[in-house]
Amino acid sequence: MRKKKMNKVRMFLAGWAALMLLVGVACSGKKAGESCSWKGDGFTAKHDCVTGLFCLSSFTCPGGKNVTYGRCVGVKCSSSNPCGAGKLCIKYSDSASYCIDGSFCPDAPTDD
Repeated sequence: MRKKKMNKVRMFLAGWAALMLLVGVACSGKKAGESCSWKGDGFTAKHDCVTGLFCLSSFTCPGGKNVTYGRCVGVKCSSSNPCGAGKLCIKYSDSASYCIDGSFCPDAPTDD
């Protein structure tokens, strides 16, 4: 009887450890605003931002200035979903725009 109970405890602890490992892997990475980098290229390229964020390498300001950014971004924006005070909505692709600190494009109007 005691052996069965010990096996149940071991199985519970092994399951708990596996769950914590998965959570740790999913939550590891850099947070919004931290510098980031890409590894690899093409379809298999990966960045080091936490799951749910994107590593924005560069962008073009509304006035045409090219900016090397290299930071994790996550807040998506649109004309109906503005960024907030001091932030600027930068279009990355047809389906994604991200909020960045407005100081990177000093000539562009920021959301207020």
